[in-house]
Amino acid sequence: MTQSTLYETLQVAAVRRPDHPAIVMSGRDVSYAELLTQTDQIAASLVAIGVEPGDRLALMMSNGPEFVASFVAISSIGAAMVALNMQLSRREITEILADARIAHVLAGGEAVKKSMLQDLRGAHESCDGQRMAVLGESSWDALIEQGVHTERSKLDQRRSGVQADDVALIVYTSGSTGCPKGVVLTHRNILRNVEQQNVHFRMTADVRQLWALPGSHVGGATITVCSALIGAFTLVAMPTFDPEETLQLIVNGEIDFFGGVPTMFHMIISHPSFGVHGPVRLQKTGVAGAACPAALMRKIVAMSDETYTGYGMTETAGFITYTRPDAPLEEMIDTVGVADERVELRIVDREHRTLPAGAEGEVAVRSEMVTPGYLFQQEASDEAIDSEGWYYSGDVGRLDERGNLTLVGRSKQMYICGGNNVYPAEVEALLVSHVQVAMVACIAVSDAKMGEIGWAFVVPVDVSAVDEAELEQHCRAGLAGYKVPAKFIFRDSLPLTSLGKIDRRALVVEIQQLRNQGATENGNSLG
Repeated sequence: MTQSTLYETLQVAAVRRPDHPAIVMSGRDVSYAELLTQTDQIAASLVAIGVEPGDRLALMMSNGPEFVASFVAISSIGAAMVALNMQLSRREITEILADARIAHVLAGGEAVKKSMLQDLRGAHESCDGQRMAVLGESSWDALIEQGVHTERSKLDQRRSGVQADDVALIVYTSGSTGCPKGVVLTHRNILRNVEQQNVHFRMTADVRQLWALPGSHVGGATITVCSALIGAFTLVAMPTFDPEETLQLIVNGEIDFFGGVPTMFHMIISHPSFGVHGPVRLQKTGVAGAACPAALMRKIVAMSDETYTGYGMTETAGFITYTRPDAPLEEMIDTVGVADERVELRIVDREHRTLPAGAEGEVAVRSEMVTPGYLFQQEASDEAIDSEGWYYSGDVGRLDERGNLTLVGRSKQMYICGGNNVYPAEVEALLVSHVQVAMVACIAVSDAKMGEIGWAFVVPVDVSAVDEAELEQHCRAGLAGYKVPAKFIFRDSLPLTSLGKIDRRALVVEIQQLRNQGATENGNSLG
């Protein structure tokens, strides 16, 4: 029977496997029965302190049992969770608290420091008229205790009114420009997505999956946590991704499945202890969230029995396309697979007319998984989702005759050089095919003559083995002249978001600083 809400999903898991570990963290196992009890206590406490249906509660917690129990508890009483990224500044926290009109903030877990609690309280001072309880450390235990003494009938009554199309989660997207938007996700959006994800990934109840992606992103909150709840398998929680600890878990046989972005796999495979203490072998690996270089994909495939990739976004609560378990390596490198059977996917032109196979255009999606819209932003919602329910992603791609989707780039990251469209993802894919390039990001820069040009930030495998001239020649051999970056800037690392993706906004700021300092002629040195 299909569950309607996240709480029903946890209930079913607790009945099916009450003693099975739901969350493993720092040597402590929390069973599904224990997780359900903790969820009930938190939910009862939230009702007692005045949380109302439709309220939005901010959650700042590291990965762990408290995060899962709080997430499910909040959504079980008709409220919605807004997970705060642990790396946010006070300014960014203030913007989200104000934009989401947060009622209460829950803070806890091993990674929450006193300074973070101070930032939360300081941020709230700028949000006039909002109720808020910042709960952390000893006050967290007091909250749980309050739930123990709350009448169960009040909680049951509240839960009886929660429906599948109620909002469960709001995820603030990082955004390539401007202020982030709150993506609204319902119970239905989330559960319909992860049901299919578990089918495509052939997940079984005995799987132990590493949970290292942050809960402030769909990678952690839905793709990882909610898939575990609906599959009743075990999550091994890691508050902050650590490649050395991950290797130890793999070698010791403590995890079977690791899913992450390409950067995470690069950090694991390039770590000095890789293979030193034993075979690095997994049952399953999943890689998505950014383009994966061919050389890295080959290494990922070599370290697991099954490797999956696919394509999804915050606005669809996770994956909408998947590669086949038996897909050849070339297919996994060149495409992100075929749309799930519950997803309608098409490629459209600027007028939203469907294009034929092989033509490049914007990726459009229609499904129960698609968000109802952006929080308090009707204009942005109407721009992204039409009256027939089609969501226009801003991603550029093409479909082959078999339905495999190949991504070309982001229309919002596209720049125009001398009247020609350039997609940074295409340039980056060509550059990482060079044996001496480990990571790269191509950023648009304004130019008086060409309108816009590209600067490529490159992390080399060996800085002494490659130079700017060689990379320029490599690009000219595989790209039109207007796509070749005007400048190559070598770095020993690139700034990353909390999810492990390249922080393009930080690179834009760096370019502005370089230009202001008149340092553009010194780009080929390590910074």
